Amino acid sequence: RWFRGRGANRLFRTAIPCEDREMLELLQRCKKEAGVSGTIQLRLSGTVFPVLYGMFRPRILLPYDYDALYTKEELRFILLHELRHYKHGDIVVNRAAGLLQALHWFNPILHLAMRTMRKDMEVNCDASVLRRLNKAEAIQYGMLLIKQGELNRGHAVYPGSVAPWLAGRSSLAERIQQIAKPSTSRRRGLQTLAGVCLFAILCAFFLPSNNIYAERKAYIEEKPTMYAFWLNERVNPQSMAAIRSMTDQMTGASGPSPDVAL
Repeated sequence: RWFRGRGANRLFRTAIPCEDREMLELLQRCKKEAGVSGTIQLRLSGTVFPVLYGMFRPRILLPYDYDALYTKEELRFILLHELRHYKHGDIVVNRAAGLLQALHWFNPILHLAMRTMRKDMEVNCDASVLRRLNKAEAIQYGMLLIKQGELNRGHAVYPGSVAPWLAGRSSLAERIQQIAKPSTSRRRGLQTLAGVCLFAILCAFFLPSNNIYAERKAYIEEKPTMYAFWLNERVNPQSMAAIRSMTDQMTGASGPSPDVAL
């Protein structure tokens, strides 16, 4: 956990401000929609999943290639979820719980309680976001949870952060079942059927033989490739334009430019 914490802090320190005007405008709209008035920065880093971090200076971190990973509607859902975590004070609760866990590391019941607490946080935030979505959007939200579960496979939670999109299969199943809940108690039979069906769909998506994200999973599991870039001396390597150019060249979306060349 200590080594993971050091790596996470380095990741957060090196995050760069998001300069995408559309994303900044989307953040402001989502803040109004979520009822959040505080100052929250939007930053980009090497994180593999969206994450809310920072107790005194809250920041939402997105992967560098967020625009390739997510649609605009999915980014709206992600920002709404992170903002609800902020409004609920989950970062403060996580910090306090982490301190308690460090002091009583020998107590297995406390570790179980921590996992249950984090799962309850996610279910609570899901419910808060779903109240603001219509039926079609709720289905899209559920598909986003499945998608992120695929992308996150094998990664660990960053200490001191709220990582709602990182969850095990059992936790995802419970969150998907919540999305399937009908609005009235008279439809309990339909609720159970929908929950079972969605759980079956979730399990099916996780099977390697029937995986809608198999192509990206295979790409991630390939042997690592080192890329070397030539940058003009006037170019800031941490600027959004330079990073986007490097990303486009690595994925084959564009060729070399006068300032950045692979």
